[in-house]
Amino acid sequence: MTDHTKQSNYVATWKELFGLISKDPILVQQFDTGRIFQHIAQLMGASDVGRFVKSRIVSDQQALQGAQQGNMIPATPENLQQMVKDFS
Repeated sequence: MTDHTKQSNYVATWKELFGLISKDPILVQQFDTGRIFQHIAQLMGASDVGRFVKSRIVSDQQALQGAQQGNMIPATPENLQQMVKDFS
């Protein structure tokens, strides 16, 4: 099996998993579908997917609740720099 064939199989596996996760409400809550999508896009050759991610402004109360639930992080310079590194 060539490296290209292995890569194609790997992409196909991730696409199938993404399809299963995105259709199941419980799995959607457990997995970060946006990051999975970005991973698949990068595997397929897209190097700048992070440029297209929407950000959302929320109230302080919503941000605190989101952080407590592990769904949000503060938009500090350090966290933003890490996010840029993660998407590079």
